[in-house]
Amino acid sequence: MLCRRRRLVTIWPKIAVVLILLTIGFFAFLFITQPLLVNPAYVLAQLEAGTLDPATQALLAAMAPLLLLTVGVLLIILILFVTMGMINERRLLGLIDEKALLQKARKK
Repeated sequence: MLCRRRRLVTIWPKIAVVLILLTIGFFAFLFITQPLLVNPAYVLAQLEAGTLDPATQALLAAMAPLLLLTVGVLLIILILFVTMGMINERRLLGLIDEKALLQKARKK
């Protein structure tokens, strides 16, 4: 179990970088192809010019609260995952320390 955890701890930075790059790439793709979804300046310009379809305005107005709630739920889930990881890490470190103390006691 410790070997697997060490392997995960070793490889996690690479996984995190890949996930971050994929997320940035996804938002860049949306920024280019669907600016109404991710570019508030574009939406504001469309509203000021009067070229934004009323149906799109209604859709954006309905989706904004849902999006905010979704982001909040995802943030809570992320915090819970990190918390569980820290609890698990603390438990494993306790096992390592316990084993080290047992080895020291046997040598004496």
